[in-house]
Amino acid sequence: MEEALPGAGVDADHFFAGFSSIVHDLVPKNRELLAKRDAFQVKIDDWYRANGAPGDLAAYEAFLREIGYLLPEGPDFRSPPKMSIPRLRRLQGRSSSFP
Repeated sequence: MEEALPGAGVDADHFFAGFSSIVHDLVPKNRELLAKRDAFQVKIDDWYRANGAPGDLAAYEAFLREIGYLLPEGPDFRSPPKMSIPRLRRLQGRSSSFP
């Protein structure tokens, strides 16, 4: 195999080297997020053992906010920021024509 995506002009060695780099960069973050998820689950399980099914949803929501499971709502994401073609090219590592 000479191309990772036949017809796309992507060299297989280049593709898999980049893919490997991305995976190695993200594995530690993924492990960190899985540990955080496990810690949340322990706290939530303990809450359910102590309180049963939530009857007071405001109190349950306050608990979830207190442990950091629920966060304040962020800005509206439906309107992405405008980005110029030259900026897009830089982000994609391209200097030639935009596809």
